[in-house]
Amino acid sequence: MDVPVIAIDGPSGSGKGTIARLVASRLGWHLLDSGALYRLVAMAGAIRGLAADDEAGHAAVAARLDARFESDPAGSERVLLDVRLETGRTHQIRVHLAAIDLPVCGDSTYGVKGDLELVRQFLHAHRLRFTHPVTGDVLDLESSLPPDLAAALEHARAA
Repeated sequence: MDVPVIAIDGPSGSGKGTIARLVASRLGWHLLDSGALYRLVAMAGAIRGLAADDEAGHAAVAARLDARFESDPAGSERVLLDVRLETGRTHQIRVHLAAIDLPVCGDSTYGVKGDLELVRQFLHAHRLRFTHPVTGDVLDLESSLPPDLAAALEHARAA
C-alpha cells in the first residue's frame, strides 16, 4: 500500500508543527510529529548517559523505544508510551515528558487538566516487581487498565 508522505523542514521554532497540523487537517491525513519522536529518543539517550553525538547508541535506543503515535485528521495527537522508572524520583515521568512538550494526559500540574475528560493523570502501573522488605520474597504484580483510563484511551482513538 502506498502511503503519501509530506515532510516539512526548517529551523527550530519556525512553525513546522503548526504548518504540518494545518496541512494534515486540510488533506484529512494523520500527522506524525517527528519532533516528538526525536525528543523521546534524546531524552531516553540522556537518561542512559549517551553522548549527544552517539548516533549508534541513539539508534539502538530508538529501536527499543516502546512508543505509539496516534493522531486524527483534525490534528489531535497522542503518544502512547510504555515507560520504565529508572530512579523512582517524585514526578519523574511527568516532569521528563512535560520538559519535551509531551505532558501526561490529565496532569493538572505539568499538562492539561481534564484532558481526555480525565479527572486524574493517565498513568497506570501495569506491572510492579519488587522484593518484599520483610519476607524477602519477590513480588510480581500485574494490573489491567482501569475503566476510566480504558474509556479515555478509546475516546482518544475515536477522536
